[in-house]
Amino acid sequence: MTPLNSIKRYWIGYLLIILISAAGCSSNNGSCPGCSTQAFLPTVNLKITDPSTKQDLFFGSNPKFTLNDLKIKHVENGKIDSISSIVKVDSTRQLLNIDLKYQHDVDTLSIQVGTMKPQVLYLSTGILNSCCTRVFVTSATFNGALIFTAPTDPKQQAKMDNVITIPL
Repeated sequence: MTPLNSIKRYWIGYLLIILISAAGCSSNNGSCPGCSTQAFLPTVNLKITDPSTKQDLFFGSNPKFTLNDLKIKHVENGKIDSISSIVKVDSTRQLLNIDLKYQHDVDTLSIQVGTMKPQVLYLSTGILNSCCTRVFVTSATFNGALIFTAPTDPKQQAKMDNVITIPL
């Protein structure tokens, strides 16, 4: 059973996302085509590769794993969620899409593939206040190693699509 304080924290986080989204998108006066609440939803696109061959482990002509082998769970207060995150597949771009829990500056994910030991991915996030306000990944650390850093230029940040390549 989830404590009441935990439920309140989730609702406050979601309310914050909606308010920021509404403020960012309502202020564009139609000058930002495609700006919507959907554009603000905090998500990350993952590409999981073999570190030595750079081959995608889930897509391509001979993938090493299937989506049934993948378990991604959020970590809250040092505890791994009991329910796996929903992984949406973008087969056109060959990416795995995960919703971020944007309650803190860092979202922690446990990633387990097959019988491998679970690995830890830290995603630092920020809010891009541009034409259409949205959450973006500022940096990613996988098993203690920095694997991604976003550009510091807001114009370059606006072009990002939150794709993180994980060397597993």
